[in-house]
Amino acid sequence: MKKIYLFIAALIASNTFYGQYFTEVTPSPFKDMFDGNSVFTDVDNDGDLDIFIVGLASTEDVVLYRNDGNGNYTEDTGNSFEGVRLADVAVADVNGNGYMDLLISGRNTSNNPITKLYLNDGTGQYTLDNSVSFDGVQYGTVDFADFNGDGAPDVLITGDNGNNINGIAKIYFNDGSGSFTEQTGTPLIGVDYSAVIILDVNGDNHLDIIISGDKGNPDYTTNLYINDGTGQFTLQNSGLLAINRGALAYADVDGDGDLDVVVSGRTTGSTKESKLFLNDGTGVFTEQTSLILTGVELASAGFSDINGDTYPDLIVSGLVSNNNRSSEMFINDGNGNFTLYTQNSIEPISQGSISFGDVDGDSDDDLLITGISTGAGTMGPYDKKITRLYKLCNLELNQPSLSPISAICSLDEPQAPTATDNCSGGNTTIIATTTTTFPITDTTISEIIWSYDNGNGLFGSQTQAISWQDIDTSTTISQ
Repeated sequence: MKKIYLFIAALIASNTFYGQYFTEVTPSPFKDMFDGNSVFTDVDNDGDLDIFIVGLASTEDVVLYRNDGNGNYTEDTGNSFEGVRLADVAVADVNGNGYMDLLISGRNTSNNPITKLYLNDGTGQYTLDNSVSFDGVQYGTVDFADFNGDGAPDVLITGDNGNNINGIAKIYFNDGSGSFTEQTGTPLIGVDYSAVIILDVNGDNHLDIIISGDKGNPDYTTNLYINDGTGQFTLQNSGLLAINRGALAYADVDGDGDLDVVVSGRTTGSTKESKLFLNDGTGVFTEQTSLILTGVELASAGFSDINGDTYPDLIVSGLVSNNNRSSEMFINDGNGNFTLYTQNSIEPISQGSISFGDVDGDSDDDLLITGISTGAGTMGPYDKKITRLYKLCNLELNQPSLSPISAICSLDEPQAPTATDNCSGGNTTIIATTTTTFPITDTTISEIIWSYDNGNGLFGSQTQAISWQDIDTSTTISQ
């Protein structure tokens, strides 16, 4: 009798890879600025992200840029803010009316440190709130967070208040109406040249605080303060690197449910270091020595999912040495193992900021940077101040899952799959190519690897399985 054998050499779901990268928005609608920070927020409740940028442009400045919904920005000239440098900025709804209010700090044009609160009327028009009084700071930070669990955003201020002391770190409780009272008797150690992150380090659903900076003489520190849920804090040994003139950022990099921390800045020995510390779930941190980051000071750092795999990737920027700056991008595999992305197009900066937000409503985080970059500019032959918006774009596979191809004995070249490039100023179709030679007659070859290249540094690939069918026509003779 005739026997027919069906051999499946490979019958697996196609694998896909999405290449993504940042493309700079040109021409830039923003003032070039440094010595400050930036924040995304919706100032007029129209559903898109507007931008506040604070720092030094041609003079001390606070600028609001409004978004048209597509990531196109226009400077708002209808507000009057007191300009600052050596500055920070934060937003929150301080009085419960549903509108995002504005808090700024820094050195004003009279060389005095200030901290000012501006109230939003809901349309993005702001009025200075003269009823509140915060310590003015420079070389510092301002942050909103609900420290005592009453649902209202409280205020944390750190930095140099100009009184020839070593710096301050103060909490002001909000009564819910936007009236603030300083919390006294806290264990917070005052610092300047500070960096702050507010996060739940031990999983008790209370917001803890990590503060780095110089407490004097110099004496650099990175301190962890554990919140009991009522806004009362206890200093806890954390194992984090003590830094100054630096940056802090956090994310769950290894998927274990707790928040890990990147620390970058100048150490007491005047070396520059950048390190990732893994959290054991209780707020005790251990350095991950397998990740080698360039040591920088005057640093900025941030986590965001850059390549679309849902894992937090990392960007760290800062000053490496005189006139030598760095902006490094690292891709996370989901287990906290990072790989340097060598085709990074982000301009190296120091004395600036990194902020992520979805500016164009495409469900991925775009990037805004400010700071000093290396190159001829208004600051001299080696330095230039910049503000850059980079939109995250990608190759969208038109067939996310490629069906296996059936073949008997040989396989001629099939029709190539395609992807849509939304990075090159329009939706351009990219036809995949392969290095496979056709026809394929070697039945041990089980897949075709298709590659995409938009010619501008963006790559992607797909794997398509081959299902070989081998027919045995031998017969069996019965006697």
